[in-house]
Amino acid sequence: WHSSQLASLLWKADDVAATNVSIQIGKCKKSGTQLQICPHTDKVNEEAAAPPGLPHNCYDTTWLGKLSQQQRRELQVQDAEYDFTT
Repeated sequence: WHSSQLASLLWKADDVAATNVSIQIGKCKKSGTQLQICPHTDKVNEEAAAPPGLPHNCYDTTWLGKLSQQQRRELQVQDAEYDFTT
């Protein structure tokens, strides 16, 4: 359901999160559950629900085209475009 631009942004966010939780030189590992980093993949769960209310360029255009008018209304796609360059 998501566009390649959104997937790229989410992968970058994963990389930043992994960097933020990495153990710094001279520091000890914190006790408790640590962030689990999963490798990036192109596998897509076709059954996963798409979150409503995102800008239209966050959704895959082919996927959007297959939705009924009712499904598209329920998705509440925003007319605005998200600027992925910032």
